[in-house]
Amino acid sequence: MSKQKEIKTLNEEGRVSEGYIKGGDVFRTSSGRVTTPFPKQKSEVFATIWTIENGLLEAKARNDRYMELQFLAMNPKNFTKSDIDTSNYYLFGSFSSK
Repeated sequence: MSKQKEIKTLNEEGRVSEGYIKGGDVFRTSSGRVTTPFPKQKSEVFATIWTIENGLLEAKARNDRYMELQFLAMNPKNFTKSDIDTSNYYLFGSFSSK
């Protein structure tokens, strides 16, 4: 019998609601989607790539071409504070269709 993976939540600052983030964790986005598993590799670049890829998946799921282009333009080797804030808010912050 396999144990079902717990779906965690992050706030718009990217902080986990309980405990800490570890490899394999999945999270619920603000639109209700579940992310791909968080990378097990410890390097920050893997977390950055994970964030960008999940941002792209979220933008496609929302049919949000503008944000899709924003995520495509992000550089994992130069992930700015603005990129971090934008990604975390888009994925985990409040979402309004207005």
